[in-house]
Amino acid sequence: MLTSPTSSLARIAFLFCCLAFFVPNSPAQTTDSRPGIALVKPQPWSKPTEATVSEFVGYVDRTPEGASGAGYYELKTKQGDKRQVPASRIVKLIVYPDVTVYSRIISASDRETLASAAADLKSTIADYPSTRTYLDPSVKALNKELAQYDAGNVKIDGSWVSRESYIAGQVRGLGGQLRSDIARAQPTSSFDLHTDPRFVGLQDMAATSASAKTLVTELSETYDKLLRAESRQALLASFDSNALAFSEAQGAVERLKSLKPEEDPRSQAFIKKWDASMDMVKQLRSRAEPLAREFDDQMKNVTDVAIPPLASPELLPKINSLDGDVKVFLATKPAPVLINESDLAISLTSISSAFSKLQTLFPAREFLQAKELLDPLVARSSVVGPETKRVAGLLQTYVSERIRDFSRQREEAKILLDSGKQKEALEKFEAAFAVIPDPTVGEQVSQLKEALGLTADKK
Repeated sequence: MLTSPTSSLARIAFLFCCLAFFVPNSPAQTTDSRPGIALVKPQPWSKPTEATVSEFVGYVDRTPEGASGAGYYELKTKQGDKRQVPASRIVKLIVYPDVTVYSRIISASDRETLASAAADLKSTIADYPSTRTYLDPSVKALNKELAQYDAGNVKIDGSWVSRESYIAGQVRGLGGQLRSDIARAQPTSSFDLHTDPRFVGLQDMAATSASAKTLVTELSETYDKLLRAESRQALLASFDSNALAFSEAQGAVERLKSLKPEEDPRSQAFIKKWDASMDMVKQLRSRAEPLAREFDDQMKNVTDVAIPPLASPELLPKINSLDGDVKVFLATKPAPVLINESDLAISLTSISSAFSKLQTLFPAREFLQAKELLDPLVARSSVVGPETKRVAGLLQTYVSERIRDFSRQREEAKILLDSGKQKEALEKFEAAFAVIPDPTVGEQVSQLKEALGLTADKK
């Protein structure tokens, strides 16, 4: 079958189109409708200085990515024509700057953007004088904007206003926001004023604005005062803890003194009371130390605690005098940490007072009361000294043995009574009563004697 030349050419053209469709790196299709100029060389190998100006009202970039000098630009002329210029002939393509795009010019960095655009245009005019006619209007428009800024104005939403009025508005707005945020912050420290971008902005404004400077001072003072109040309350609360170490307490007091306590009557009163209490603590400690050494030394010879020990007649009045001052100190309700710091004086006077009371309790066989008195003091005894601790332990053991003996005799008496052995039960109750004159046991003894027909003489 014969094929006409025309059909063969058509088939070849069709195959070529298919191949072209599948060629990789197809040109990009970037469209820009902004006007400008292109510097176009006569030939790709021509010198840049030979380039001429071609003005356009928009263009399409049809250059493939990653292939320098390949592809072309489609320039749309004012007459509506489309001119295709190979990329290899384009020296420079410049879009006229649109000053309306710069709708907000308030900072030095904003000004620098304008100045940089103007400088680029001036450089192009210097290198290619033929562009002057086209680029001068843009340079003048940019310079006009720069002049407005340099005259002390700022551009907001496309309109120029004086910097003073702009800053005044910013100061009012930011001031209201920050005041509200400070007031709402609970606790105050949850809001960091000094790193807040709005406050940092106000600080920048304060360099040239008196109203901003006044507001920065006002906000800082308000915020810092609230922070101090919060810190003072936290410090005062910390003194209620028994776990607070003395060194920590001293640091806390110094911190409190640095937080303008004159702003808070409670803080002022605490500091005054602390200083007075510290004087008392020092006095109590200096008096207690030699008395405790002497007291502990006197406990060395104590072996039999059936007769409770007592400080010597010469030492006892001194300890009693110290005890009076300890009571005065405690009556002022000092901070727990200061009570702990006065532990030696408190322990010595408490133990000496307890030993004196035992002089009455032991003969009266009031060992239950003696136990209540001794138990909390045994731990304190080590503060006074090792001998005092030893004697306190002996006293506690002695009292505990008497109580156990009493309890054993009483329980055995109850068992015998429940078994109907009244006489044997009576003997056990009497033995228990002989150890501790418990009223209930005494009543039981009287009832059994009456039941057995025993008189007091037959006891």
